Amino acid sequence: MITPAQAHRMRIQAAQLDAGQAVNGQPSAYETARMQLAQHQRQLKDIQSVERKIELKRQILADYAPYVDGVLAAAPGTDDDVLATIMIWRIDAGDYPGGLLLAEYILTHGLPLPERHRRTPATLVTEEIAEASLRDTEAVDTDTLEQVAALVDDHDMPDEVRAKLHKALGIRYLVEDQLEAALRELKRALELHEGSGVKKKIEEVERAMRKTADPTDI
Repeated sequence: MITPAQAHRMRIQAAQLDAGQAVNGQPSAYETARMQLAQHQRQLKDIQSVERKIELKRQILADYAPYVDGVLAAAPGTDDDVLATIMIWRIDAGDYPGGLLLAEYILTHGLPLPERHRRTPATLVTEEIAEASLRDTEAVDTDTLEQVAALVDDHDMPDEVRAKLHKALGIRYLVEDQLEAALRELKRALELHEGSGVKKKIEEVERAMRKTADPTDI
């Protein structure tokens, strides 16, 4: 855990300087954050349980808030493995607003993910959040899924991945009895990927719509 003084210094440095610039021979905010990140990554590597990894990420994310705030304030638009990693960790930890805040910055500036990641930022964000919603409908709210859809609309990704997002949205709309929206999203998922597993859901929505149109059709 960093001290308040360290947090303040990191925030100021990140806001005022380019990511890699040192000051009077002292490590830059980026270098400091990278050293901290390397230490935390070693801790995570030693943990086998995914659940425990996520819990540790939740505990350490606050240490990076000053750096993140500073970078977003300065908006240098330079490659930043720390920022990209924190985006992923926030999503892993279920902090979708925080993750999407960084995703917007990364996508706006066309920044890559660290080399170990094969997916593009848009693909990763879409797939991770959509799959979280599909695993647990209550885990991701409709506004978040709609925000993802708007954010990645113009970005290239595999059709199968985008289909997951439309499926997740369709199921969320169905839960909220927004039947027309649910049908639209589920049909779009099927168009994108025949194996998206939405055919039964489409039939369910169509039955519900018929009953709504004719209340006597029980």
